[in-house]
Amino acid sequence: MAALQFENLTGRSYAGRLLFGAHTGSALPASYQELGNSENLSFSQEGADSPEVLSNDVGTNRQVLDSRNLPGTLRIALTQNTFSTEVFNMLFLGSETTLSQSSGTGVATTPTLVRNQWVYSGFREISSVALTGCVLDTDFKVWAEPGLIMSISATGDGAKTGTLNHAAITGGSNIAMGTNATGIRGSLKFVGKDMGKGSNRVEILINDVLLYIDGEYSLVTDDGAFTSASVSGSMRMPSFDTKLGTYIEY
Repeated sequence: MAALQFENLTGRSYAGRLLFGAHTGSALPASYQELGNSENLSFSQEGADSPEVLSNDVGTNRQVLDSRNLPGTLRIALTQNTFSTEVFNMLFLGSETTLSQSSGTGVATTPTLVRNQWVYSGFREISSVALTGCVLDTDFKVWAEPGLIMSISATGDGAKTGTLNHAAITGGSNIAMGTNATGIRGSLKFVGKDMGKGSNRVEILINDVLLYIDGEYSLVTDDGAFTSASVSGSMRMPSFDTKLGTYIEY
């Protein structure tokens, strides 16, 4: 073990970006995506213990004769106040696929409308909805973005035929909730600077961590404040390496 060195001591204050790359435990990921802005990133050791042998002799009563260190589980916790969809994967225990929709004009639609209830038209981002024998805003209403139609009169009730237009959607996300109940596994990387020293670059790589949302996430708040999500997980010893991770400073 290298000798401890207490020199060039300074205060510590870090700033940087947090990246995450999903993997299955067999190797480091080939690429990473940004998780968003982190207002907190912390490490802890839980369950550590230090058993001791205490003396019962008269002259050394209750003094420590021997002790050992039993390390605990290394854990990581972070609080995100801006998010990538990976954070919502953790929140909903989900798996993500791409959401896309081509554009269409004069597309046939055959909704069965219900009075004062929204019915999905089959497309999102709809416009120019025309239903045979019905008048818009008299017999039915349209909620364009989610592609919903509602009957608001007796004429608008029941099975209908008609046409609509729908815009293209590219680069969307579709998270299937509850399909990844084991959590989100991968590597976590912090890339930044020690602002206390001014110019020192810092990189932290956690090789293998299983992340999940810790506590509740308020999607809507009555004061309109920006919301945050707390994420935590255990640092795991990977099968592809002999260390939990690395801390680099230069």
